[in-house]
Amino acid sequence: MQWGRFTCLFFVSMLSMFLAKKCISISTRNNITDQEALLALKAAITYDPENILARNWSTNASFCNWVGITSSNRGQRVTELNISGMGLVGAIPPQLGNLSFLRLIDVKGNQFHGYIPPELANLRRMEYLLFSSNNFTGHIPESIFNMTSIQNIDFSFNSLSGTIPSNVENVPNLQHLMLQYSNLTGHIPASVFNISTLLWLQQLYLCKASSLIELYLRRNRLSGALPDCIGLLTSLRILALDANALSSPIPMSLWGLKDLLTLMLSFSSFNGSLPLQVGQMVALTQLNLSGNHFFGNIPSTLGQLKDLSTLFLCNKRFQGAIPESLGKLKGLEMLDLSSNNLSGNIPKSLEELESLVYFNVSFNALEGEIPSGGRFIYFTARSFTSNKALCRPPRLQVPPCSSDSHHHSRTTKSILLRFVLPPVAYVVLIVAFILLLIHQRRQRIIPNGGALPFANQRRISYLELMKVFGLKFFCHISYALLIMQCNSCLAEYGLDGVVSTKIDVYSFGIMLMETFTRRKPTDDLFDGGVSFTSWVKASLPSSTMNIVDSNMLIGENRNFVNVEKCLISFFDSNRLTLLNKRVI
Repeated sequence: MQWGRFTCLFFVSMLSMFLAKKCISISTRNNITDQEALLALKAAITYDPENILARNWSTNASFCNWVGITSSNRGQRVTELNISGMGLVGAIPPQLGNLSFLRLIDVKGNQFHGYIPPELANLRRMEYLLFSSNNFTGHIPESIFNMTSIQNIDFSFNSLSGTIPSNVENVPNLQHLMLQYSNLTGHIPASVFNISTLLWLQQLYLCKASSLIELYLRRNRLSGALPDCIGLLTSLRILALDANALSSPIPMSLWGLKDLLTLMLSFSSFNGSLPLQVGQMVALTQLNLSGNHFFGNIPSTLGQLKDLSTLFLCNKRFQGAIPESLGKLKGLEMLDLSSNNLSGNIPKSLEELESLVYFNVSFNALEGEIPSGGRFIYFTARSFTSNKALCRPPRLQVPPCSSDSHHHSRTTKSILLRFVLPPVAYVVLIVAFILLLIHQRRQRIIPNGGALPFANQRRISYLELMKVFGLKFFCHISYALLIMQCNSCLAEYGLDGVVSTKIDVYSFGIMLMETFTRRKPTDDLFDGGVSFTSWVKASLPSSTMNIVDSNMLIGENRNFVNVEKCLISFFDSNRLTLLNKRVI
């Protein structure tokens, strides 16, 4: 009995020792496999700018302590490989497919080139495959999408070619698929949209991916049409499909995504018109539809997108007027409507966009006055160049507006009328008066006809003198004296040298004699019993020129005879006889 018990214990001990030795042997072999895979990667790197791997990845130390390596607590197996951002140049060796416990490979931000090894599909525990921002070429291996545990695939910013593998739907746990800027071509497989767990896709067709939040497919060469079922992605927040070759009109269902924040569809081949339903995307903050083939009018419902901060619609085919409703987008920071066929005026309502920092309406057919208020005072000529007939200040390199010219003209006229013309007119009047005095001294035109008819002497005026005598300003008759009408003169102011308070019809004759002789009835000459009229009569007709004011005869003598005839006709005997009759 004791012998049997001893035999059993011996057998168990031997079995335990054998199993332990075998486990150690297997563990050692697995460790060597992981180490060999890592050393193969080190050998495939042709340039290490910081010599990190050369100094650290040495067989003298356990690979568990190497830079960028994370191993499991038990068994010492490599679970994570992170050598991102080291500037390494080289290739990814197929031996990495032997790291069977690997869950993460992160080599982004280096300069790896060559093909993505299909042997990576052997990594059944792989969850994160991050190869972005390198120079990988070739096709995406279809076997990659056989890794059922993969959650995040990032091949963006590479130089890949070919299409997206059609077996992408075989990855049931995929949440992030990033393929932007990868130079991929062809159609987007419909199977992509059958991944119900997808949260962040960067390739297209996900009618069943109702949990999808972000979709990045920018800068590829994807073609075809956007599926109608895109409107079923009600959780979508970011849709970036710019810089592809996608065509056809945008599905109407897309405009029903009321929670979409960013819509980037620029530089593709989308066509058609923008419907009014675009105003339903009330949460939208960024909208870029530039560089497509859209046409028609810009919908006024864009003014309903109150949270919009970026609006780019430079398409070359939009036409019509700029909607006034864009002035309601109070948070708008960037507005680009350049390179279209827009016409009409730039709405004054845009002056209310207090957050606007970028504005461009160049290369259109706009006309009229450029707004001058709000943020428009900061925009340069580049924002308005190559339009039909825009106008405003010279700093914008456009002609002045006609209204501005009219206003400027009115302002100039007002200044002239208020500050310039009065002194000029005053000077002109003075000069004219001086010239008139000079001219009257030189002008000696006397009419051939007789003096005024006696019957009209009661109402004679300066104008009548001019008509009868043809004189513009006769002798030294002052302007103030002759401008008044003679019906206001009193007749008896000068008869026989006696001033009378009575009125008769002869007083204007006395005034004329005073004028022609430069004498007055009250002069000392007429104190000795000789009256003013008798003195004049005694000089007629032979000595008429002896009693005439000598100043009247100064100047040219060509009218001397006419002057003499005029005076004789006035100082005739009949008139003086009448003048001698006193009316008391």
